[in-house]
Amino acid sequence: MRNCLVLLFSLFLTFESIAQKAEDITIKEDSVVEFPDIEPSFPGGELELQKFFAENLKFPVDCMDSNFYGRIEMKFIVEKDGSISTIQINEKQLGCAQLVNEAKRVLMLMPKWIPGEVQGVKKRVRVILPLNIKLN
Repeated sequence: MRNCLVLLFSLFLTFESIAQKAEDITIKEDSVVEFPDIEPSFPGGELELQKFFAENLKFPVDCMDSNFYGRIEMKFIVEKDGSISTIQINEKQLGCAQLVNEAKRVLMLMPKWIPGEVQGVKKRVRVILPLNIKLN
């Protein structure tokens, strides 16, 4: 009987170990890639991205100061289907919370991107997109 319990316990540990390895593989498969072979891209390229921001960003009235300048660093993940997720915004030399909210709003309006790839397979990729702002 004791040998049977030891065997069952041993089998349980083996199955748990196999299950753990399968979970690890899943996590690695869906992990975010920092340096893909092919970077994700906005449909139409960088000029279309600039045009999109120019047409959709509504500069908050509260932020209109004659000496206003700043840089917003927008981080997000381009998913395998091109959708955007996990938006984070770091503002540097920026004193206007409304502008940060406006940048998030515009990011959420973006059409699906062309996803990044690693070895010909679409992957989740982190994108860092800086936005420099200066008003005269």
